[in-house]
Amino acid sequence: MKSYFIFLSLIGAIIAIKPTFAQLAQVTEERHSVFYSTTQVAARQGEWLNIQLSHPFTSISIEIPVHQSFENLILLAEGQSFALTKDIHAEANLSNLIVFDQPIIQFQLQAKDTKIPLKLHLINAPPLPKSQKTWENITHRIEEECEKPAVITGAQWRTGLPPPKESPIATPVKHVIIHHASGSNTATNFTEVIRNIYLLHTQTNGWNDIGYNYLIAQDGTVFEGRLGQGTLESDNVLGAHFCGKNTNTMGICLLGDYQTAINPTQATLNALYRLIAWKLKKENLFNPLAAFMHPQGATDAKILGVISGHRDGCATDCPGDNVYRQLAQIKANISTVCTVLANEESVFGNELKIYPQPCQNELFIFSKKPVDKIVLHDLTGRKIYDASFVYFPLQEKKISLNSCSSGIYILKIFQEGKVQVRRLVVEK
Repeated sequence: MKSYFIFLSLIGAIIAIKPTFAQLAQVTEERHSVFYSTTQVAARQGEWLNIQLSHPFTSISIEIPVHQSFENLILLAEGQSFALTKDIHAEANLSNLIVFDQPIIQFQLQAKDTKIPLKLHLINAPPLPKSQKTWENITHRIEEECEKPAVITGAQWRTGLPPPKESPIATPVKHVIIHHASGSNTATNFTEVIRNIYLLHTQTNGWNDIGYNYLIAQDGTVFEGRLGQGTLESDNVLGAHFCGKNTNTMGICLLGDYQTAINPTQATLNALYRLIAWKLKKENLFNPLAAFMHPQGATDAKILGVISGHRDGCATDCPGDNVYRQLAQIKANISTVCTVLANEESVFGNELKIYPQPCQNELFIFSKKPVDKIVLHDLTGRKIYDASFVYFPLQEKKISLNSCSSGIYILKIFQEGKVQVRRLVVEK
């Protein structure tokens, strides 16, 4: 008898958690273009609202009243549940963009605690034929130091989508701002994700172009964002990504959501290092740890790092905790792909001392931690000193500089799987 009641309890639990969809709700879409439409519905408290549309769409962003939270809303489509969070770039209370693997016409919504009026922003980005994605068949190339990484241009990935309506605006760059898309961490059709983001920014947000200068996919592919339209280079086009203070910034968006358990892939980080390093060298911003007042000349200007996260400009989670906590290491690793970039000030604290500075014929290193490797080279990349060893703490290491002429050199010290970089001045 006890087993019988346990069986009934299990059946009841299964029934309780299984969605019971309401009758199919036919809705009226307002077609703004062949790429974008909207419709208004109300998610019912505790009930599933089954919505079927007359036209297929490839992604959705949901707008709710400003006093409501997206945590109260559940979206089901293609047999899976999608987490909804606020789109930190949109002025309205819009959710993050949900991009589907293929066009759909039907999905389900539920409000867990209260009835919520919704405005559905539906995007239809025609899939780009695989035959046109020629870059997907190119093997990875070996890139030169400080070289701009391979970039998929807007002319390539925007085929079939409406072009920007207005000419680009130029801005000199003193700050590189890192973002995350707050989107899927499992999507693999990155080109389609980019195409949907572009339509969100231009059709839903009403911007002239995609907000970022560049976007980096989880496999390390770099996509051009804002177009220079033949008059500017895209890295110097004024974007729409940094808290309404976009002057003097270049925005890089990492596809994926890095606020919780997921970390960016190594391929993403490697591409990020190369893209930032190339830009800093191009702009003669040789110190990745430098900072300047931003916006320049504004009464509310604040000190902003040459490399910063979106949250450094305003209240947002972007670029996610799992990217932002790596910001210091990202700055340090920039010099590993472009050796002319190194901080001019010591960042080693009391655990590592390098002296004298400037130096002449000898350089001394004193460390409280083991050192695995020391490399010294000039600005052309020519190695002056390269030694791999376990350097035990509390010992002074002397490096001869007799072969060095006067000039600037880059010192790299490898400790515990990390590299620390110092610019040295030799005066003779």
